[in-house]
Amino acid sequence: MNDKEKYKKQIEKLIENGKKFRSQTITKQPFIDAGLDFDLIISRLIQKGYVTRDYRVSMGFKELDDEFKSWFPNLTEGFRGQLAEIERILHEARGRQMVRLDLMADCEYWFSQIITFIQKITALDRYFYDEATKIINGSKRQGGIFCQNIEMMIGFLKHLYDAIDNDLLIKMENELTAADFNKFMEHATYYYDQKRKMESSIIASAIFEDSIKKVATKNGIQDLSKLDSVISALQTQGIVTPTEAKKLRYYAGVRNSALHASWDEFALDDVKDLISGTSKLIENYLMS
Repeated sequence: MNDKEKYKKQIEKLIENGKKFRSQTITKQPFIDAGLDFDLIISRLIQKGYVTRDYRVSMGFKELDDEFKSWFPNLTEGFRGQLAEIERILHEARGRQMVRLDLMADCEYWFSQIITFIQKITALDRYFYDEATKIINGSKRQGGIFCQNIEMMIGFLKHLYDAIDNDLLIKMENELTAADFNKFMEHATYYYDQKRKMESSIIASAIFEDSIKKVATKNGIQDLSKLDSVISALQTQGIVTPTEAKKLRYYAGVRNSALHASWDEFALDDVKDLISGTSKLIENYLMS
């Protein structure tokens, strides 16, 4: 599978993963909490057109009709409240404006996956990176993440899919100059100053990785597959000292945690060190 097809598959997976955060989406847990058979009931809700096949409540839904109720006679024999509970679940899902609290962490992780993916395939100053960060930043409201922005992100991912399918993207590899790196480090510093660990670490990590690979390429090192191997080669050739190599491995560790969205594995001070160290790397080895 070539890169183009691989990227399209990854976007399809991101879109599918994001659907559970959408507004008006039915999930299994409320039915389980109400003591209802989700699989049986959801199939009938879809049959009636109350819910779509991707579990979204129809905007035309008002109440359960007599035909639907007739399919569940056991719910009318002392369990009328359960019919009302089904209606309540549907109305609540349709009117939901914020991502459910129990899905907030997963949604944040989904956002980070999107940013990481974009950084792998295109330069940081490109339209797609800017649009994705704009949607993410706009989603944060008092009380949670706004569902409308989830819809916007899914639409954005479909646009990105089309761009890849039509060969409109240029990969980040070998595209940025040392001056460009410094410009992007300013973005990382800005987010660090705002105490936004996720955004600052992801940007700084991408620049660190690309910078150190460019230093290696500049010095004739061809195997760029693993950062630790690149650092070892730089040390072996005497390009960096053992002390500098130790620091580079520390930065690489922060980078690994950031790009895997393991936010608890590093602190904001580690991001500060990563930004400072990467800036020195650019100044000492790429701008000299």
